[in-house]
Amino acid sequence: MMGARAKFDEVIVLGRQMEASEPLSATAQMWMCKALEGRAALDKDKTLYAEIITRLTSLLDSGVLGDGVRAEAFRAVGDAHRHADDFVNALAAYKNAFEAEPNQLFHVFEADCELQLGQTDTAFRLIRSVSVNLLNPSERTDYAFTFFHIASTRRDRETLLEARALLKSTETSEPYFNRVRLDCIIAIGDIIEALDAHREPPAIGAPLSAIKWLSRYFQVKPTLFGIGLNGNAIIDDIVARAEDRAKRSCNITQPKLSHPDGND
Repeated sequence: MMGARAKFDEVIVLGRQMEASEPLSATAQMWMCKALEGRAALDKDKTLYAEIITRLTSLLDSGVLGDGVRAEAFRAVGDAHRHADDFVNALAAYKNAFEAEPNQLFHVFEADCELQLGQTDTAFRLIRSVSVNLLNPSERTDYAFTFFHIASTRRDRETLLEARALLKSTETSEPYFNRVRLDCIIAIGDIIEALDAHREPPAIGAPLSAIKWLSRYFQVKPTLFGIGLNGNAIIDDIVARAEDRAKRSCNITQPKLSHPDGND
């Protein structure tokens, strides 16, 4: 965990040093926000989430982003609000993301927010409206977990059985997400058993629809929805890619974030 913090801090410090001399390019700003997001996730730091929102809002207001990148920026704003437990503003950001680019995954995140806001029926309608065939395999995993949480909140047998079938058909290569998938299937059985016996169903943890770019860095511990961070995966992936991008952009030899040339 300390290694992950140190690496994120290194990237953030370098980014702040760069922008002290000149503004970050749009691409560099997006990478800076990814580093801030990773650091915020470690401690659920709402100050860092607020900084992400401020940076990306300014970038969106600048008008330099194309529709696809605007959608991703709005999605990142939504993620920051959602992980700071501000589901109202997260919902608005995901709606803006969908307007910029009609990616069905944004409706999945909207459904998650509606569920968190206590609007279970609205969440159910939204998740039902998603064109699942347009989702890629990893996005279908997000869909399956969100559908599960909506079904477990609704507590009607038909929806629970549908959620179980969906989870059984969902494939994921990540061992920890596969463990969560199996735990969800077991949890559905426990809920149905409790309902059949007219008992109060067991409580289910918070939805596991985490930030997409961070998803593979979270490991499931033995308890249902106990989350731990895979610092090595973060170090090997996000930081390495950021440093490689910087080297290719400016032909530097030392690991350092730098301004992309704006052509990627």
